[in-house]
Formats: sequence, C-alpha cells, structure tokens
Amino acid sequence: MKIALSGIKFICSLRDVRRENDKLGTEYQQSLEESKITFQFIDAIFTVCGYLTLRNFVTTFPVDKYYKGTKWGEKNYFCTMQVLKDMDWDKPIGRDKLSELLWDYENADLRHAYIEFTTAMSAIYRAQTGKGIAEQWCDDMGIPIYTMNKETGIMKNNRTGDIVKLGKTSHIRVVK
Repeated sequence: MKIALSGIKFICSLRDVRRENDKLGTEYQQSLEESKITFQFIDAIFTVCGYLTLRNFVTTFPVDKYYKGTKWGEKNYFCTMQVLKDMDWDKPIGRDKLSELLWDYENADLRHAYIEFTTAMSAIYRAQTGKGIAEQWCDDMGIPIYTMNKETGIMKNNRTGDIVKLGKTSHIRVVK
C-alpha cells in the first residue's frame, strides 16, 4: 500500500512541477526517452496497485466525496460505489482489471496519474507513427483536426488544408 501511495504521489508531484514551470513560461518538452521512462514507471506502480485487494485500494486511495455528478452529467461518489459494489473486496484487483476500475474510480490523484500515463503513451505512439493517440482516433472517426497559429489567429484544417481566420468576438473576454 505504501509503495502504491508513494508512487502515485510522486507522479502527481512531477505533474505539479511541470504545471508550475508552464505558468512561469519555462516550457519543457519531455523527450521520447523520458516519456518511455515515465510510462514504464507508472505501469510498474499500476502493477503494484493491481496486487492490492479492493478493500486496501479504497483505504489507500479513498473515493472523492463529490456528489453533484448526476446534476452535471459527471462521475461522482455514487457512480464509483455502484461499480465497487459488484466487485469482490477481499480479492486482489489485478493489473488488467485496474484500468477498467480507474475509468470509473473518482479520486483526483489516480485520475492525474492516469492522465500522465496516457500522455506518455501518446508521446511514444507519436514518435512511432507521427500522430498522437487522440489524433489517430479523430482520423479514424472522420473528425477534422485543426492547428491554431496563435500569432496570426489563423486555424488550419489538417485534413483539407482549409484556412479560417478567427475574428474577435465581442461577447467573450479574457479573464485574468
């Protein structure tokens, strides 16, 4: 339990450092090798989490007490408990079942770790194919992908090459 908790907290602290650096304007692009190491590290932590029983998992990573999910169409405490009631609480979760559980489990630290995991996976996939996982999915589904040039305010459709110049909208203001 301690290894799983320490690993997840470490991943979240790395994420926090990256976010603070982005706020300060010192953007750092993670290399492919670093993405592979991040992916392997998080996968190892998830493997350790898979050895935990559901009872120990819930004790180590308590379900967030967020109850307004149905109002906003989001997952919440009740959705998580609905999934957990059908599982055996005294049996190890297993690495394969962990991904399914994390999809429905409402815990901020686990969600952030899973985001880091999929981000590293997408970076590795991009190095192999030239496209990230989300871009490949959009291509497969026929959803257009746009690239935004922030300096000129021009958006380009990556599939057709159409260019759209964004105008200023009067009803939207930047809040600082």
